[in-house]
Amino acid sequence: MHWTARTILALLLLCTLSPNAAALPAGWDPSFGNGEGFVGLSARRGANFASAMTQQADGKYLIAGSSSGAGSQPDEFYVVRLTLDGVRDSTFGEGGVAYVPVSGASGNVTSAIALQADGRIIIGGLVDSEPTLLRITANGRPDSSFGTAGFAPVPISSFGEITALQLQADGTLFVVGYANSVSVSGYVARMLPSGAPDPAWDGDGVLFLSPQPWTQLYGIVLVGGAPLLVGESAPNYASSRFLTLVKLTPSGAYDTAFDTDGIVFTAAGLNSGGRSAALQTSVTTPTKIVVAGYAQQGQTGKDFLVARYSLTGQLDVTFDGDGILLKPVGPTAYDDIASSVRVTFTGGTATRIVVAGNIHDAFNGRRSRAAMKLFLAGTFDTAFDGDGVLVPPGFGDCSGMLTSGSRIVMTGSGDRGADRDVAVSRHSTTDGTADATFGTAGWSFIDAGHSPAEGHAIALQSDGKILIGGQGQGSDVQPIIRRVYPDGRPDSSFAGGGVQDSLPLESAGGTVRALVVQPDGRIVAVGSVPASGGSSMFVTRLLSNGAIDRTFGTLGITRIHRADYDTLYSIALQSDGRIVVAGVVRSNSVGSSFAVFRLTTNGVLDPTFGPFADGSFLDASGLFDASAT
Repeated sequence: MHWTARTILALLLLCTLSPNAAALPAGWDPSFGNGEGFVGLSARRGANFASAMTQQADGKYLIAGSSSGAGSQPDEFYVVRLTLDGVRDSTFGEGGVAYVPVSGASGNVTSAIALQADGRIIIGGLVDSEPTLLRITANGRPDSSFGTAGFAPVPISSFGEITALQLQADGTLFVVGYANSVSVSGYVARMLPSGAPDPAWDGDGVLFLSPQPWTQLYGIVLVGGAPLLVGESAPNYASSRFLTLVKLTPSGAYDTAFDTDGIVFTAAGLNSGGRSAALQTSVTTPTKIVVAGYAQQGQTGKDFLVARYSLTGQLDVTFDGDGILLKPVGPTAYDDIASSVRVTFTGGTATRIVVAGNIHDAFNGRRSRAAMKLFLAGTFDTAFDGDGVLVPPGFGDCSGMLTSGSRIVMTGSGDRGADRDVAVSRHSTTDGTADATFGTAGWSFIDAGHSPAEGHAIALQSDGKILIGGQGQGSDVQPIIRRVYPDGRPDSSFAGGGVQDSLPLESAGGTVRALVVQPDGRIVAVGSVPASGGSSMFVTRLLSNGAIDRTFGTLGITRIHRADYDTLYSIALQSDGRIVVAGVVRSNSVGSSFAVFRLTTNGVLDPTFGPFADGSFLDASGLFDASAT
């Protein structure tokens, strides 16, 4: 091994999950919904964390991530598929998102993604803090031919992390990460296409690597079919860390042609590390290894690091004079860590190096994404945002980056008010400007969380589509109405994504209790919503496409409030189109009353109904139970 004068880094992100397989109860129809005879109905709310991204041959983007369940609900892992214009691909999963519930009690996160040639998708991450793989089919369902019900543990016999995945041409998969035991060891596992460990790889499918007693591996690139690994290592946790490269042979031995022992350490400042690596190839010059990571020069703050090596492990001094480029991107005290690197090509010849990562304000806990564009000599391409460095406005981290033609795509998580959603941005590779043809002004936010929900109402349309009403939960509680096809697939043409969760209510919370479809296809829903320490009733109407019918009531909704706690449970249509609803009103001082109301066809209380000509009839005799109407 040899030690060089500065630092390097390599990062690749992965993801994982692991539910339990079980036989279907007798009579359940496996052709309905997710292949288990049911459809999970949830609102897309709560915190969503995107961790990795890849791209299909047709240009569509795949993003892996996770969302936390509330209460007794399980966590979920998901894959979002976006079209080239940044919207969810309704032909994939549920309205563009494939969800898988996770059985682990805690420590359930995604961290990496890989795409097979046949379209199946592998996600790596943690379930109950244990490294696990999940494979889903090209249409977004767990692949039962992989592991157990689509899940396969990585047998490292301890807690740990998955940090990168790399498929080989023969279908085997390299899994990279580190294990947390008495010390911290890097590992590279090789898994068969079935999800089982490959016994031809170090006897049990897992090779542990400890070039230093404390080692973390983050990235992988194949060089002639053999793995080159990047990360960081140190004599112990408290010692200075060195960017570390490990080159193996195809059989898993250290490659002695790489700096005589297969290991290279690079020290840059107090600490340095690698997160991602890419190959710079050319028909006229030797292949080179480009690494991205970080270097810490002083007691606080880290800088982006880019380093270039020969295939024998020597720093390439034609790159920035000594083989290493350091760039502070954020303020001095911030931690700037480059997590992805790509080499762009024109006509098969390398032309630029693009690096992306995060600026981390540790004091406020905020991360912002950033990208750099370099010439091959290590100088900045100043046509890119004026100085070669792009920091898009807003707070959104970067967990993955792709270059595609004339575009740079970054994914991660971003804050929108109280919500944390998947955030994808696309920029021109030439000058860094936001791509206005993507999403909204170059950004696409996806509320991919599939948080728990309650279903209370159901109605059938004449075309066989099914309407479901209820309550979605997450960062808040909202009434929801959702529509699915007769086979249980979400109908993404309904309300622009399959679910209407933006009813024009004055306060958050509430639930839908009953639904009815009018002969003209419009949908009437009733329920309750919090109000003044209690609750009030509401009646709303949607157009057949799920949009709010603003001609109904007041901008689409009629609120009814008679006592402290009021709830509507039932609805019926008269032959003349007037709407009859029933429920209960409860006063803290008087008690409960059965309640019936009639509305005109435009959602106004009908003054020709009821003893007081106000559209209502109340009965406190106790002979009626409105919840059973």
